[in-house]
Amino acid sequence: MTGIRKIAREAGVSPASVSRVLSNDSSFSVSKQTRARIKKVAAKYNYHPHLNRPVTPPITPRSILVLTTHSLETEAHDPYFIQVHDGIIQEASKQNIQIKAFVRFPNKAFQFTDAQKYDGVIVAGVFTQ
Repeated sequence: MTGIRKIAREAGVSPASVSRVLSNDSSFSVSKQTRARIKKVAAKYNYHPHLNRPVTPPITPRSILVLTTHSLETEAHDPYFIQVHDGIIQEASKQNIQIKAFVRFPNKAFQFTDAQKYDGVIVAGVFTQ
């Protein structure tokens, strides 16, 4: 497969110049002769930027479980844990991580073996045996 580096070598320009000319970057200043030379070499190899771009598979969001010892009422009156809770949600969103479950303890329905379903676990609060 022909890439922009091969075209750049043959046209006598930098790979960046090839990229910008072939993507029709209007802010890039280059002579008409150089632009024509780049396009001629690209046509020689039947190079099309969008067809030669490597295809990256879509990123599957990771899922996490958040375990906390704070009840909603306790958290509502504790500014520190309100910020911790909000920070977990905001950072997960930035990192393309889905919070699949938010479990508050004590919770008799939760089994720790259930944590295996998730890519990760965040523990917030103080846990005892």
